Amino acid sequence: MNCGSPVAVAPHPPKPAMSPLVITLIVIVALGLAGVLMVILIVGSVAIPKFRQAQMRAGEVGAIQNIRAIHVAEAQFHVEHQRYAGSLSELASRLPDDLASGTKSGYRFRLQASDAGYQIRADPLSSGRVFLYSDQTLVIRRVRGLNPAGPGRDPID
Repeated sequence: MNCGSPVAVAPHPPKPAMSPLVITLIVIVALGLAGVLMVILIVGSVAIPKFRQAQMRAGEVGAIQNIRAIHVAEAQFHVEHQRYAGSLSELASRLPDDLASGTKSGYRFRLQASDAGYQIRADPLSSGRVFLYSDQTLVIRRVRGLNPAGPGRDPID
């Protein structure tokens, strides 16, 4: 029983000092992890833009193939009906469903027809891509930027 006299507190045992070897290992591991992280960031900063460019180019190639498919469907339609189809829905039986709906490969396709011919426009759904245009001459033309492609634009290679 304590009658007001100070209670003796047991001293805490001193913490053992870290050995220099452990400190050195911690520093080496930390520097190694920082180095690995830096390499990952550098590789990512180079690889990600290249990957996006490859995806955009693949979408453009897919859109060009889709325009060629529309040309084939228009030729078949013209032989059968002696006129050009004025919409993709008229060509639906000759095209894949997603292309007949008007959207495929990151592009929106539009088809217009007259007595003299037809025009196909493929407009990108996202910025930074290529606008495509073609008509009954079968020449596919493209333009980069904000303005849609048209008959006076550069043909693709």
